[in-house]
Amino acid sequence: MSEETNVQPAEISESESSESEQNRIAESKPSEEVEKVDATESSSSDTDEKESDGETKDVKSEKRHERARRAHEKREKHPRHDEEGEEDNNESEEFTIDWNGVMKFFQKPSLWILLLLIPIILTIIIRVQPNYLDITRDWATATVHNYYRNLIAQQIAQQYPNLPEANRQAFAEQQFQSFLKANSVQINSQIDQTASYFKSKMQYDSNGTSYTYLGDLDSYYFLRYAENYLKTGMQADEIRNGSYWDNHMLAPIGAPMSPTLHPYSIAFLYKFLKAFRPSMTTMQASFYVPLVCAIIAAIAAFMIGKRLFGNLAGIATSVLLAVNPMFLSRTMGSDTDVYNVMFPLLIVWMVIEAFKAENASKKIAFATAAGLFTGIFCFAWMGWWFIFDFLIAAFGAYLVYLLAFEIRRSRKLASAALKSAVIVLATFTASSFLFVSIINSPAHFMSIIRGPFEVMGLKNVAHSNYWPNVYLTVAELNPGSIETIIGVMGGSYTSGIIFGVIAILGIAILAILNFIPLLKMEKGHHNMFLPSLLLIWFFGTAYATYKGVRFALLFVPAFAIAAGLGIGILFEALLKLLSSVKTNKAFSLLIVISLMSAILFPQVIAGYSAGRAYVPSMNDAWYDTLYKIRQNSAPNAIINSWWD
Repeated sequence: MSEETNVQPAEISESESSESEQNRIAESKPSEEVEKVDATESSSSDTDEKESDGETKDVKSEKRHERARRAHEKREKHPRHDEEGEEDNNESEEFTIDWNGVMKFFQKPSLWILLLLIPIILTIIIRVQPNYLDITRDWATATVHNYYRNLIAQQIAQQYPNLPEANRQAFAEQQFQSFLKANSVQINSQIDQTASYFKSKMQYDSNGTSYTYLGDLDSYYFLRYAENYLKTGMQADEIRNGSYWDNHMLAPIGAPMSPTLHPYSIAFLYKFLKAFRPSMTTMQASFYVPLVCAIIAAIAAFMIGKRLFGNLAGIATSVLLAVNPMFLSRTMGSDTDVYNVMFPLLIVWMVIEAFKAENASKKIAFATAAGLFTGIFCFAWMGWWFIFDFLIAAFGAYLVYLLAFEIRRSRKLASAALKSAVIVLATFTASSFLFVSIINSPAHFMSIIRGPFEVMGLKNVAHSNYWPNVYLTVAELNPGSIETIIGVMGGSYTSGIIFGVIAILGIAILAILNFIPLLKMEKGHHNMFLPSLLLIWFFGTAYATYKGVRFALLFVPAFAIAAGLGIGILFEALLKLLSSVKTNKAFSLLIVISLMSAILFPQVIAGYSAGRAYVPSMNDAWYDTLYKIRQNSAPNAIINSWWD
């Protein structure tokens, strides 16, 4: 088939060139042209004659004459110079961008699905970096280069002892660069060997495959529970007096324990991955749990931004979350911190969908889903209550807004908005209580009241029982600072200030667009709830970060949403401005996307660098030491330790 395709154009172009030559020589002899065309057409119709043996020669001859007549008429209607013009136009069209087609592509309703792939791909690329430990290549390069640089510097110092220090260093660097060029193969080989050595110290082998150790020490605590569940069907070491019991914590007495979500997540993901890869280990499955949760968080962040202010806000929100260095550094081990970002985003997304829903049944469905995620979040982390309290506070602020402003303006509209808010609030509260009680216990729901007071008293010098407070020594509970908050928002001080201003502008503009009736972007009053929630979430977690650096992670999703919203609003306004000056819409969109990419690109680089630089706290030295202690101690020997 391909051979016919390659040959056929050559035959056509040959016949066309011969016909053009005939036109130039004898334009006044159409009859001769017809005869020559007959000859060309008859040669090209041999295949037709072979395939149509049943036809008579007269019929075939008539067909040839008919084709020749049509070819002659076509040449009379389209002179040679027109044909050349058409060819030139066709050539120029090959290099023309179809802006209308580009615009139609970006206006497709399903475009958001393609945009969503961007933060998902970024999440995967960044979070698998610790698997490969590419940072060891940088370490090896620095080690080998420093060795030869120092060696050359020593030789030059011996040969030229009277040479000034500055001149010696410059000469040594020159000699070093020459040495690198002359011995590049040998040096690269040494770098590879050194990098492999560094990497091997942070990896373990299982079934012929090397895996990176888990990132932090707490990860092994949950890994033990996951392995218990896979072996015995329960996370605890044993059941004592009807309670789950952990024999390792507070040994030799042990302590009661309660099952949590994370070991189940590890075990279920391990079973799933092992079906496709039999060599999969529980430790490696534990490594992938934060990756899966981070992808879900990126999806939820995108949908929140999209529902607030369109696709641009959605992609900005999701990217800022996915590449945030604080989020990455705290969640690339296999600890539970990733749930503290994923579940609040899922809960808020469902609440927003409940407010946006057009009928009561959908409102109830989405609010119930938010309650379900709240119950699961309670199963994952004891501090789950913060997002519930923020939502209730936002509901309260919204109800005050309705009563203070909307009833005066339109009782009918305010009544509809009030009814919608009551449905969502009542359903969310009731379903949260139900799922928290089912998954955990009714007593856990009281954390919504006790939790804030317990956090404020975490670092009291002594408890009522006069024992010293051990939390005083926990580094994560040290107070933060304004610089800490700025660092969470942008990495560098300048970038943090810029994105902080954008985030605050995003919240302020959203509030203005919904507070002032003349500037409302859409009908309805429910959107005033959204700026209230963002305001409370953003400044509430910023204050918590100021009181303790551990809570900086809770600030990340609020910042990502606020900054993503600000970027979305600003660039939507820029797009409208460019369209108003009669700029091509697709070209305007290209400008907006380019500028937006330029703003987000430094954040992406910072996130990639954080992922690449992440190395596990566990290594061969730790493992060999602990293994030697176990082998050379009594079976009931106990090691007392403190994590900070």
